[in-house]
Amino acid sequence: MKAVINSIRKNRMGTISFNMLIKGMRKEQDFIVYPMASKTVEIMIQSGKRFGFLNAETGKGTLTANRANGAYSIDYSIDRMNNKLVEFEVSDLDLQALKMQVFVSASSKAGDNGVIYTDNSGAKEII
Repeated sequence: MKAVINSIRKNRMGTISFNMLIKGMRKEQDFIVYPMASKTVEIMIQSGKRFGFLNAETGKGTLTANRANGAYSIDYSIDRMNNKLVEFEVSDLDLQALKMQVFVSASSKAGDNGVIYTDNSGAKEII
């Protein structure tokens, strides 16, 4: 199923946030991109109700099932074990737009509020 991505923007952590809608969602959810390690193609993403990964090369991703109280990496592992991950695919155009923004967020000291900083230097190596 194709996902629709819009409103790609930099967040307070200095990484990227975006809105995404996939089949089965009533309305789009706000996802944050976790800081990236070097030489990774898997983009870790999380919304208030889902956790998952998006492959930066293929545009294919997986998410946890919807969880009203939030989803985390442990939920991802449980859903993977039980074959309950939701698969999605991002269009080439949306994937390129997201990758460009993630690449621009690369910094050894990212953040814009003067209090919280993160190392997102690995984002410079995104495919």
